[in-house]
Amino acid sequence: MRKALASAVALLALTAATTLAADLSYPHASKLPLITGTVVSASDYQVVVETDQGKPLTLAIDSRSMLPADLSPGMSIQAEFRLMENGQHYASRIVPVRTGMGVNAKAAYGSTESAMASRMETLPQTASSQPLILLLGLFGVWAGSLTLWTLRPRRA
Repeated sequence: MRKALASAVALLALTAATTLAADLSYPHASKLPLITGTVVSASDYQVVVETDQGKPLTLAIDSRSMLPADLSPGMSIQAEFRLMENGQHYASRIVPVRTGMGVNAKAAYGSTESAMASRMETLPQTASSQPLILLLGLFGVWAGSLTLWTLRPRRA
């Protein structure tokens, strides 16, 4: 009896720990390298950036690259990129750094203060009810097993 109860408690604890560990990972964090600099030239296929270290870097772009609509020479930017097999740098996202913002500040696409204020009034709905449902289901299985075990006929 005690072994079965200990096994059930251990299983419940392991499931809860696994569920909590899965929720702690942040899937939206970018794992791509980031550069900052100034746009020297921009075309439909590439953007040449002079990095903050003073070196030019050519970034290949395509229809999947996220670019600001007003990308132009002289614009300060942050670019997420990856190195392709052929040695080119592919820009997956280019974000402008607007006037009055530091390089480490959050880059913006020209959002207004009123839009920012309205977004800050409500919190984003990021939580999922799946872990709670899983825990409730496991608790139900555990409670049912315990009830069956206590109602079983005893040996004399």
